[in-house]
Amino acid sequence: MFRGRLLVIFGLLVGLTFLPIPLTKIAVNIGGTTAIAQVIEVKGAHTYKEDNTWGHHLKIFGDMAEKQTNGKIKFKYFWGGTLYSTYPDMVNGAVTGVTPFAHMNITLLTPFDSNWNAVFTPGVIWGWEHWKRFEKTEVYKRLTKGLEEKAGVKLLYWGCTIPGGDLVFNKKRPIVTLDDWKGLKIRTSPAESAILLVKAFGASPIVLSSPEVATALEQGVVDGGIITMSTGVPAWTVQKTAPYVTIQHGERSLGSMMVGMIANLKFWNSLPPDLRKAIEEGFPEAQATTLKFTQKRADEAFELFKNTPGTKITYLTKDQTQLWTDIVDQKVITAMEAKYPKEIFEAARATRPK
Repeated sequence: MFRGRLLVIFGLLVGLTFLPIPLTKIAVNIGGTTAIAQVIEVKGAHTYKEDNTWGHHLKIFGDMAEKQTNGKIKFKYFWGGTLYSTYPDMVNGAVTGVTPFAHMNITLLTPFDSNWNAVFTPGVIWGWEHWKRFEKTEVYKRLTKGLEEKAGVKLLYWGCTIPGGDLVFNKKRPIVTLDDWKGLKIRTSPAESAILLVKAFGASPIVLSSPEVATALEQGVVDGGIITMSTGVPAWTVQKTAPYVTIQHGERSLGSMMVGMIANLKFWNSLPPDLRKAIEEGFPEAQATTLKFTQKRADEAFELFKNTPGTKITYLTKDQTQLWTDIVDQKVITAMEAKYPKEIFEAARATRPK
């Protein structure tokens, strides 16, 4: 019996040594006898620090993977730009396998498959519950399969849509009507749909990277921007630089940003089946932890904004929100439907909350 156990252990260790994965030897006690087992050490890197909302998402995943595999997978972290300075670099790290797991947002998938542009078009997804329904569609499954084929990465899970969605902040005045938008210079990302959105409301889009915005607001280069509260408060200090914000009725916003985890496909497939299964079984826990943590941080950001002297929160009524929704449908989604597969938009409409 004991000899059989040793043969099983020896076979496992030999099999592991042929994986393209860094391995570390550790001593374990089996039946009173010390044997050598292997730990798979992986690099985990984020452009933000661990205590940042988005950096902590990676730590949540790493903690789950280590727990689920009983320490057979161990993460070595590189925080705050020590390995990657940008999000695209992080994603490319997973594509190349340098860092086999990566935290990302949905916009970072578009260089590999432009059809993801359709998914994060403003007004297509209305928050987390809508997203969970959309994930069950055949359209979504084809998108994720295409990502494996085109980028060589596996989409593990989505942690959340950023609570509250994209909001319009500015330093000039409250925004309710189209007239309120006119004349404003609004920062936007380079995404086609984001530029269309600002134009649809009659404002002037100014494309800037996120780190440039706080200074641009102070210098008058832009009057405001569209961003989530979770990012706007810590990154742009909107409570001081752009103290006016408009919040729509219900689950509506100017965009839903999904964030999640991907893995290098070759690395993922090279893991022993029992480890893959163990990690997959931990996805629901990691997802729930990510969602709860992100909501807490979003609530804290909202409270900080609300309690900062000089800020003004404008809440749209249901009818006012519908007018904004109609503008997005007619001027943004219609334009994007002409360029990308209609089945994506149709699947999103079919799964919208009632």
